[in-house]
Amino acid sequence: MKKSALHVYALAVCGLLIVPLLISGGIAVYGILQATWPKLTMPAYEYQRYQSDDAYREHLSEWSRFPGDESGRRANGPPSDAEIAERRRQAFLEALERERRDGIQSIIRCAIFGLISLMLFLPHWRIARRERREA
Repeated sequence: MKKSALHVYALAVCGLLIVPLLISGGIAVYGILQATWPKLTMPAYEYQRYQSDDAYREHLSEWSRFPGDESGRRANGPPSDAEIAERRRQAFLEALERERRDGIQSIIRCAIFGLISLMLFLPHWRIARRERREA
């Protein structure tokens, strides 16, 4: 059975479009995990800083001044243990929300990319099937 140039072209396009569909599918699965289980997908270095008050305090002293303190010094001394614990809890919740949002954005990007790939794949697949029947 001799294949026409159109049949070969349509199959080649379909073969090439499988790659982005598979890649976007894998990234979308990770995005779903990220959106539903952000503690699992959060980078280890970021997760670690929220596991204890001491780790969070060390992170604050290394990377920034205390939030809301432009001078780098607090008028009434360092924050209390209760204040650090509350800041750590709040910062952890914000980090989890950022991770969820990143996952949702990733799912949306993959859905758009996958939809475009599928819109290109389906007509070429139909052309290849039609050409195979006519051959």
